[in-house]
Amino acid sequence: MSAVRCPSCLAELPVVDGAVGAETLTCGRCRATVEVETFPAQWRKVQPGRTGELVTGEEAACFVHTDRRAEAACDACGRFMCALCEVRVGEQRLCVACLESGRRAGRLAQVERGRTIFALVALRVALFGLLLGPFGPVAGMSAIVLAVVGLLKPASLTDRRYHGSAIVALLLGGALTLGWLWWWLTVFTGSGTTVFTEVEP
Repeated sequence: MSAVRCPSCLAELPVVDGAVGAETLTCGRCRATVEVETFPAQWRKVQPGRTGELVTGEEAACFVHTDRRAEAACDACGRFMCALCEVRVGEQRLCVACLESGRRAGRLAQVERGRTIFALVALRVALFGLLLGPFGPVAGMSAIVLAVVGLLKPASLTDRRYHGSAIVALLLGGALTLGWLWWWLTVFTGSGTTVFTEVEP
């Protein structure tokens, strides 16, 4: 686990162990203001690598490293792999070639390259709903659904939470929906209209 250092003077920055997310820090040595975004991998312990054991006797060898003993067969292509070649993706054991081809083809759902942040989508939908006029309830209800999904879904890949955005989207979506539904009801039922009568002197 390496320290987070100032890019100007390389002094160690006062980042709290285990902290994840973006923050603004001041370097204690050069007083520079530094924007730091810490990822969970910063605090993860480095696992010792496996190089695989040498082949002895009549044992099966790795397809790539012919001097290393095979420890598993690739679940996609069936080639023998040593400990150095084996990559675990969920319950699957894959060779590097199948991992790369599966990632390119989008067949490996477990390999995440991005994640939809529903809370931010909900907030954008709610704000867009302000421009829709009488059709605002559609955007308002959509924002409510997306905000609830955002609260229930896992955090972003950086483990940052967006609960504040989800709550704002919930409130804005609810106000949009109720406000425009009330307006529609008053228009169609006539309960909001005022009748003026002429009074003779």
